[in-house]
Amino acid sequence: MATKAQRGYSQWEADVSLVTVAGRTYRKMAINPTFSSRGGQSTQGYETDDVELETDESRDLQVDYDDLNEDNPYSTKIQIPAIYLKFIIGKAGKTRMMLQKETNTQINTPKNTNEKQSSSATATITISAKTKAAITSAKTRIDLIISDSEKLIPYTHFISIPLGLDSNLRSEMNKLYSNLKTKLSNNSSFHESICLPAAQIHLTICMLKIISPEKLDKIKNVMKTKIQPKIYDILNTRTLLVHLQGLEFMNDDPSQVNVLYIKLVKHDDRLTQLCKYIIHALVEENLAEESLEEKELILHVTLLNTRFRRGVGTGTEIKLGQGVQGGDEEAGDKNDFNE
Repeated sequence: MATKAQRGYSQWEADVSLVTVAGRTYRKMAINPTFSSRGGQSTQGYETDDVELETDESRDLQVDYDDLNEDNPYSTKIQIPAIYLKFIIGKAGKTRMMLQKETNTQINTPKNTNEKQSSSATATITISAKTKAAITSAKTRIDLIISDSEKLIPYTHFISIPLGLDSNLRSEMNKLYSNLKTKLSNNSSFHESICLPAAQIHLTICMLKIISPEKLDKIKNVMKTKIQPKIYDILNTRTLLVHLQGLEFMNDDPSQVNVLYIKLVKHDDRLTQLCKYIIHALVEENLAEESLEEKELILHVTLLNTRFRRGVGTGTEIKLGQGVQGGDEEAGDKNDFNE
């Protein structure tokens, strides 16, 4: 029969998960707003007691020393994607204040946290403290917050197979758009800018979250050196044919639809094999979410997107064999990664 202590330990194990940041693995408690540390303050579920005072990370961290600053003589500056600032600061600055108290540090963040800024923008955070160990602890906590918040960041890019290169398809798409404009000319809610230009029609493979130029460069390299050479092997140098027919939307409620797409009703197994290989190659290099391999592959060709309405933005797209070009298909502003 399990003792009370054993049951408590089993519950603790069930609430703990492991997270790897910058090559190091940490224990992370399940997020529980009522969980308190020894000081009585919420810890957001992060277990940091076992972080070594002298680690490879602390030795490599560039820390300045100012002997004129008696309160916090040690300081360092770290660069992070600006999109994560809101998670580090928290509502009314509560997360930052908690981090400062629990790590005995002073954390200064930029005052301008405009959420409409480019997803490629970076921000500088300054951490100062009485000891280098405290700075290392604060940086580790910030890294953990960033890792945990990544799932909350909207998609910024997508990988696609361009179809607009086909002149016959472009002609048919332009006819369709022309008919729509004629039939909906008196409808104030319709604007031609929500129609994806015929030359940009594409088959979407997967969505990505790319919030730094470094990650984008890595994806470009994988596309060029690992994925592109494999395309011809998978397709066996034969033309790939797809059959498009019918319309579908990505929502159960027609009144809340933002995207209208053309269904892919017929294609051979080579297309599925190609798409799955692309996703696997990105996941294998830790450049895409592991869940992408588990999800059902829904190939589609976007026709209309209300987020394309003039003045909203078109995002960023990665095309097979054509590098990186503009547009997040679902939502997202133009960024600085265009090639």
